[in-house]
Amino acid sequence: MPHRHGNRMMIESVKLFLYSGEIHYFRIPEAAWRDRLARALATGFNTVSTYVPWALHEPREGVIDLEAFVKFLDAVEKSGLDLFVRVGPVSNAELVNEGLPRWLLSDPAAQPIGTSSGMHPGIHHTPEGIPSYLSPRYLECVARWYAVLLPIIAARQKKDGNGPVLAVQLCNEIGMICWLARFTDRAPWVMKMYHAFLRKRYGRIEDLNTAYGSAYSDFSEVEQPPVTVPERSNLRPWLDRAEFIRDYYAEYFGRLAEMARSHGITCELVANIPMFWDYDTRGRGVQAPVTVSQFRGFPRRVPGLALGGAYQMRRFDHENIHDVVVATEAVREIQRGGGGGRECGRIYCVELQTGILSDRPRLYPSDVELNLRVSAAQGLDGINAYMFCGGRNPPRTGQFGEEHEWQAPIASDGTPRPHLRPLEDFGRFLKTFGEPYSRSRRRTVTTVAWYTLYWMTEFMNGDGIRRLQTERESTAFDGLWRLLDIVGRPFELLDVKRRLFTPESHPTLWMYCFEFLERDVQEKLAIYVRAGGRLALWPRFPRFDERYEECRLLQEACGIEETEEEEGNVWIGGIERYSGGRVFSIERKKGDQILGLSAAGRPVIVRRTVGRGELLFVGVALRDNFLYWRSIVARWCDEWKIEEPVRLRPVGEIGAHLRELPSEGAFLTLSNPHELAISLKISLPQLGVEERTVSVPARRAWILPLRIKWGRWFIEWANSEILDLKEKRDGLEIRYREPVLGEEFEIIGQDPTGKRFQGTGRDGLAEIGIGRG
Repeated sequence: MPHRHGNRMMIESVKLFLYSGEIHYFRIPEAAWRDRLARALATGFNTVSTYVPWALHEPREGVIDLEAFVKFLDAVEKSGLDLFVRVGPVSNAELVNEGLPRWLLSDPAAQPIGTSSGMHPGIHHTPEGIPSYLSPRYLECVARWYAVLLPIIAARQKKDGNGPVLAVQLCNEIGMICWLARFTDRAPWVMKMYHAFLRKRYGRIEDLNTAYGSAYSDFSEVEQPPVTVPERSNLRPWLDRAEFIRDYYAEYFGRLAEMARSHGITCELVANIPMFWDYDTRGRGVQAPVTVSQFRGFPRRVPGLALGGAYQMRRFDHENIHDVVVATEAVREIQRGGGGGRECGRIYCVELQTGILSDRPRLYPSDVELNLRVSAAQGLDGINAYMFCGGRNPPRTGQFGEEHEWQAPIASDGTPRPHLRPLEDFGRFLKTFGEPYSRSRRRTVTTVAWYTLYWMTEFMNGDGIRRLQTERESTAFDGLWRLLDIVGRPFELLDVKRRLFTPESHPTLWMYCFEFLERDVQEKLAIYVRAGGRLALWPRFPRFDERYEECRLLQEACGIEETEEEEGNVWIGGIERYSGGRVFSIERKKGDQILGLSAAGRPVIVRRTVGRGELLFVGVALRDNFLYWRSIVARWCDEWKIEEPVRLRPVGEIGAHLRELPSEGAFLTLSNPHELAISLKISLPQLGVEERTVSVPARRAWILPLRIKWGRWFIEWANSEILDLKEKRDGLEIRYREPVLGEEFEIIGQDPTGKRFQGTGRDGLAEIGIGRG
């Protein structure tokens, strides 16, 4: 159980929810630290986070001054908060050159890659280039930086009872600049590692030549392929390079971790993953499966590693609410991959957007509230609010000038902004329910296949690659994946290339297919469905393997002799539905259940028995652009008896995400991203919650406790979020968030005597007496 050590919460067997706010000591006057830390504590945070920018502490090579950081360590410890410290070497942090020292990047031996003239126009952060991660000179300088900094941190670790340091993040958003600008590292030591990777994969140069269609005489002759991929060409060289880069990043992080452990860092290590694009007023996570896949080797290289992402949503609404679901599940899957199918480390949101770099678009309290609660509902173990406090950059260090206001909840002059309130409310909720909430886990009822090779395209371009990128985002990410979330079927992502799966472990599997799919993956899917699995496949069967050689193994295993691509829409139940302009049809066979037809009358959506299993072929590029697709997908789920843990009627109007406790209760997050209040019927049969009416105000999110024990009291149901509970001599005092205007707060449960009560409240306050019912 947790206990106090001085003024600090210690953790033994119970994992508590990490709730943190980002405060940069180097941007805030020392005289204001105490105030900002007190604000963090009052908000409900149990932790604060900061970078330790290398460039600021070692402006000249060999001259390291950490006095300011040590003073901040002392201030945090005195405040009673814990500290999540982000030690670089790369900080990003909106600093010039990502927070790397200029003297380092001016050294050719560090092998800087990219310059201001050669960079993508949108990359402002690194005018002097970025270092090659495995440059001997770079690693030598990092080792010297760590040798001074990390022993200071090691002596102040919470787990030893000596200080506030809870966790340490190494580097930041590894590979981000290369991803955005499509740079690949071709330094000599990287090429040597690349050739060793190929040698290990193929064994003999003759086997590589067979795979590539090349004529190399030795592995040392193989160059990394260019970025441009010719249409329908052999993708094997590009895919090998993509897989190598993932090993390269993992090796780099592993070396940093070894340095950290050698200097006595025994607390949790963390890696932060870049995820979201700033599209317009919205941030989107459609690239999250790409960037998360770049980190897939980290958990195996550094066991116990915590992984986190950056959820930069800007405007959070109905169009991007599912992005958080997919991004979190992708991280969870690479954690499972590192643990042989079991999660092997914690999952955080390391940078949940509670501010925006510029003053536009404007961030509103509703954006923060929705992002905070929906993200937590995905089963996260912790959240860091980035930023919590605004400040000012030291002269000539900020990439965007001296001001670093960030629309932070606490402005640089200490003034609170309106979106501080949702952070405070969540802090009150965690103070009340933090222990059971931290033990609860997201439950899934079906599985989405994540074929990572479709998403490993960050260093590829060309017409075929653009077609793949457009289709995977519109028909997978914003299509069926989004639709499953909207119709209340929580799913897990499964890396079908790297992980084993059976009908017993994953009874239903949804597989998006482009025109190519590796032979061994086609074979795995064929074995799965013939052994009794239920496989939904859209919008086509693959015709090629990754070398673009004909391979119809999966199609043939499903008893399909031919497929045709047709222009036009699809007819479902006799009604014409929009298909996106084209459909893929198959021949009709005896026993097929035809669910959709093309304009020519050929089967487009078909259920077919295959061996002991069943195929649902959907020859349509599914998109959530018309509401009827929601009811159609929900019907498919019902026919396959895929459970709906939270029954909402009408379907799809609000988000419903459940965190369950083993053999206990659950926390239900209801999120309304719309501009109007929504009233609906809700029931949770497995938890014994019968149908009730609940209303969620416009652009709000609530966390409802269901069958949760609190002290001597048992809460079965409440129709609004409970913020505070206080047991009195003769009863219970409840503070809650106000329901929709005109509706009454309702709470049902059992008191300490076992007597059932049903209470109501007014003006945010309800009181329940013991034994009164």
